[in-house]
Amino acid sequence: VGLGSGSAQAVRVPREWLELFPRGGDLAEETFGLGRLGQAAPDQPDGVRVGDYATATDGSGLLVDDDGALQPLTPFAAALWRTLDVSPDRGRRPTERELDGASAPPAYDAARWPGGALTASAGQGCALLEASSDRPPLVRLAGAPQGEASAETLLDRDQRSVHVAPGAGAYVVSGEWGEVAPAEGGRRFVVDQKGRVDALVGEDTPFLLGYAEHPAPLVPSAWLELFAPGVALSQEAALCPPGASSEDGSCA
Repeated sequence: VGLGSGSAQAVRVPREWLELFPRGGDLAEETFGLGRLGQAAPDQPDGVRVGDYATATDGSGLLVDDDGALQPLTPFAAALWRTLDVSPDRGRRPTERELDGASAPPAYDAARWPGGALTASAGQGCALLEASSDRPPLVRLAGAPQGEASAETLLDRDQRSVHVAPGAGAYVVSGEWGEVAPAEGGRRFVVDQKGRVDALVGEDTPFLLGYAEHPAPLVPSAWLELFAPGVALSQEAALCPPGASSEDGSCA
């Protein structure tokens, strides 16, 4: 497709695997925010039209917007713009030319596209989450997973295997992409060594269990859904007779 991925074939993956990544902007003409594509560009020489572009030797470029200003194009955005098939009913296709003029911020910035060209990843793909208590979560596409991270031992595409190191676990707060973990409150959970997600019910529960002194990283809800639901942990549930606690941490 001209974006650096070469002739790599698309890999079939479950929808839940795609949801482990934040949603980016569509690889489409509309994401560039041009409403007057193909029309004469204001404050530009005769012949320059909205959508015309320039390309630098490093692959980056410039794009003429509706106001005749020049929006910067990353190498990825420049390759995408050259690849797109502009509808002919709106005039001629954009032309590559030398450009000069005022600058403007890129309209596609919110799309969160990669900056450079794509590199095809051979073998298994692995989503690697980097969660922190003081910044939004970040996920990376890693390759060649080893050990428990590898899917080679799975017999079925729909099979799921969860592994937590003996004696390990995690204290987290659930959230969404772009959010930062709150110092207090929020939906807090413990991932136990059985690979279950246990909800901490009640504002005092993290303090009573000794977790509150540890900053909880924010984990997107799609990642927590990979684990089996556990039990609700609360002070009320701890005082219930055996087998009498309900899913919300109260006594049944």
